[in-house]
Amino acid sequence: MSQVPRRADDRAASQLVIRAYETERARLARELHDGPVQILANAIFELQYCETLLERDPEQLRAALAHVQNDLKESLNELRRGVLDLKPSPLAELGLAPTLRHYGAEFERHFGIKTRVEVEALDDRPSGDVEVAVFRVVQEALHNIRKHARATRARIVARWKDDVLLVRVEDNGCGFTPTTTRRPLTFGLTTMRERAELIGASLSFRRRRGGGTVVELAIPRERLLPEAP
Repeated sequence: MSQVPRRADDRAASQLVIRAYETERARLARELHDGPVQILANAIFELQYCETLLERDPEQLRAALAHVQNDLKESLNELRRGVLDLKPSPLAELGLAPTLRHYGAEFERHFGIKTRVEVEALDDRPSGDVEVAVFRVVQEALHNIRKHARATRARIVARWKDDVLLVRVEDNGCGFTPTTTRRPLTFGLTTMRERAELIGASLSFRRRRGGGTVVELAIPRERLLPEAP
């Protein structure tokens, strides 16, 4: 009698997994096209323009070359972010807490945003699905901080409150409200919500006191562990 709803739940979960996978692919393709691809294409045109300035206007040539250099640096940062996101995370070997600490350190090293990680030790290791979902939500939140928040500091916190694990990412940037964000950011927030739904968690966004944004994932204790067969 209980197998029918279970199958329905499994189908719904599978659809969410497929949707999250395809959303991730679409996001990566869009960001590569709108970021490094466009910047490199513009750099080619700028270099062609620089050729015309070689003898005609050396002073303007220096300014044009400086602009190309800045564009290429921006493209390099975008590619570094993409590589950081695509690198296999040490989740399977190390678990959630060490992985969040490692990613926070790498994020700070790559992008210069001071990142503090405060993660309480978990009594039992969460299921693989939960670990991946939590990691990807944190990853997307940090990506939004780097891309949109104009922040200098970020903080990742994971701690228990009663029987709920709260995973929070906050920054000291310009802040936002989900109803007024630009489309690329809204796209990322939708992905985060879908990941939270997949593991039976709730996701909230709010302004941080003193400026910035708080993204908080709340996971009930019973959803952390694998279901008994």
